[in-house]
Amino acid sequence: MIEKGESSPPPPCLQSVAAGDTVWITRFFVPQDLRGRHLGTTIVRNWEKNLPAHVRTVRLRAPATDPACPGLFWQKLGFRPVQPDSEPAFSEFDLTRFSEMEKHLPARSGTPAGMA
Repeated sequence: MIEKGESSPPPPCLQSVAAGDTVWITRFFVPQDLRGRHLGTTIVRNWEKNLPAHVRTVRLRAPATDPACPGLFWQKLGFRPVQPDSEPAFSEFDLTRFSEMEKHLPARSGTPAGMA
């Protein structure tokens, strides 16, 4: 129950952007009080099922130094760390170290409903 003067927590969200046959997850958030219930896993799996058929790769950057180890969450979903040739893993301009991760999707046919 939310008390008077308190704001409700932000809802879970997943934002992404497509570039050819690759989709980048640019933001993923599940409020602390909803974590540990497999909600994040359900959101990501349902999102993947609704991607256009031409998408072959999903990529993201997860904070590598986060004590909650977001990389472990993504690894459980089939993502693997990658090191792109064009970028260093860490730059003196970055305030947070990130691990770039990707998942290759199996070939699919058709486009899910609502995605045409």
